[in-house]
Amino acid sequence: MTAFRHLPIKWKLMVLITVTGFSVLLVAVVALIFYDRYKFREGLVSELSILSRTISSDLSAAVAFGYDDEALKTLRNLKAKSSIISACVYGQDGIVFASYTTGDEHSTCPEDPVQPGSYFTAHYLDHASALKDLEGDAPLGSVVLRSDFSLLNERLIGDVYFFLGILVVSSILAFLLASRLHRFISDPIRLLAENTQRVSREDDYSIRTERGSDDEVGELVSSFNEMLSRIQQRDEELTTKSEELKQSHRQLEEYSRDLEQRVERRTQELAVATQEAEEARDRAEEANQAKSVFLANMSHELRTPMNAIIGFSRIVMSRCKDILPQKQYENMDKISISANHLLGLINDILDLSKIEAGRMEVTPSEFTLEPLVDMCLRQVEPMASGKSIALRQDSDADFPSVYTDQDKVKQILINLLSNAVKFTEEGEVNVGVRQADGQAYIAVTDTGIGIPEEQLSSVFEEFTQLDSGSTKRFGGTGLGLSITRHLAQLIGGDIEIQSTVGEGSTFTVSFPTQYAAPAAGRPT
Repeated sequence: MTAFRHLPIKWKLMVLITVTGFSVLLVAVVALIFYDRYKFREGLVSELSILSRTISSDLSAAVAFGYDDEALKTLRNLKAKSSIISACVYGQDGIVFASYTTGDEHSTCPEDPVQPGSYFTAHYLDHASALKDLEGDAPLGSVVLRSDFSLLNERLIGDVYFFLGILVVSSILAFLLASRLHRFISDPIRLLAENTQRVSREDDYSIRTERGSDDEVGELVSSFNEMLSRIQQRDEELTTKSEELKQSHRQLEEYSRDLEQRVERRTQELAVATQEAEEARDRAEEANQAKSVFLANMSHELRTPMNAIIGFSRIVMSRCKDILPQKQYENMDKISISANHLLGLINDILDLSKIEAGRMEVTPSEFTLEPLVDMCLRQVEPMASGKSIALRQDSDADFPSVYTDQDKVKQILINLLSNAVKFTEEGEVNVGVRQADGQAYIAVTDTGIGIPEEQLSSVFEEFTQLDSGSTKRFGGTGLGLSITRHLAQLIGGDIEIQSTVGEGSTFTVSFPTQYAAPAAGRPT
């Protein structure tokens, strides 16, 4: 097969046509020989059957009366059939009554009579039939005729030589015919291959191959010519582009020399600007640090008079409730509410300034979360008193104690609960507490207005409010959630949010159940 694969296509076509024709004829010849053999054997069986019926009447009378001479005489009449080499008559006792043989190697009688039927062997055919009495009822014995296959073998040998001659002649004719017809396929392909080699050798894409037919080979030639046309067009375009690129390269070299000079100047200017920017950054960091320290100091100074205002307003309201006119009493209540609101803003600013200034410290202690959650829920109950809100707690049973900063956890809870109550008109606010893998999880879930998905990434930024279009409806500075995240990170945790507009939000705070300071271990 390897040698055939490397032959020229014309020889491949000639070999294929010749081999195909030879194979078809060989199959036909073999089939004819077998069919002829089959029909010959079938005719021989029919002939012996007819011959057996012909002599049965004479043999029946001879066997019935014991005339073996008459039976032998009848059997010798079979000498006229050259294919019959033996004929044997058996009586009822299975002993040969009379027999006729030609003396041939296989012209013998079977030792025992066989059942009626035809029996083929390698060299002869035995046909056995039953002998009946003259009325055709009682069996008298049997007769066996044996015919050899010499005629069949001679006939088969003649057929083989005859068909072999046909095969040889047919193969020669097929080869001669293939040598004439292959050019209709091989010549266009050969010419196409030659042109392909020329194109590859000379890089001449103007070469074309003439299309000589409308078959698949013609389509191949047309496709090849079209491909060369496109390559020629692309080659011309590439040549043009190459010239343009050379021109551009020369211009680029000129620009490069000019650019090097400009880069050198810009590098010097950038170095000066970088130095100025570093100096400005240092000044800004110093100013930011000074701002944080200033805010921390100022917030602390503002809390003292605000606490005094709140205290005196509560004293006046408690002692002069029945003395002051209703209008003045309501004004005192407004003063107290405004002072508390202002104190909350000052506390938020103070906490933020402490965090930015790095002055917020963690004081861990051992405590249990469930009582802390109850205390925080009671603290925000006044905020929910005017709304249809149910405050609930859902905690794991036998929740162990934690070791962390209790005040930070309390402030986180108060901020989240206040936020949940503020943005919920009806429904419930639920606090869920659980722990897993050394982490405590506090989830505050509300049924409030929810947060749009596009605002989820900015809810923890400083001075960011969710309802910027209607800020005055809920109030606030936008520092609560930012401070909450800073506090959670301060104790080694973090906060996550899940929210759906119109359905509510869930803020989940996680932190280690056993706090460990970043630079120092837990005190013993």
